Amino acid sequence: MIRKKTESGNVLILLLGAVFVLAILGGAVFELTDAARVRSLTLEDRDRAMGAIEFGMETLRQTVVQEF
Repeated sequence: MIRKKTESGNVLILLLGAVFVLAILGGAVFELTDAARVRSLTLEDRDRAMGAIEFGMETLRQTVVQEF
């Protein structure tokens, strides 16, 4: 009877350990995908800013051409 309780406790501890490890792995995967998303958004914002600068420079160039 005592041996049966000990084996049940060991199985419970093993299952809890497995859940804990899987939770850590899931969190790591989530962090990796979140980091990739943030990096993607940063690159997109930078590209959008560069496009705005280029558009502004082209507008300025056309204005100068019209003035002279």
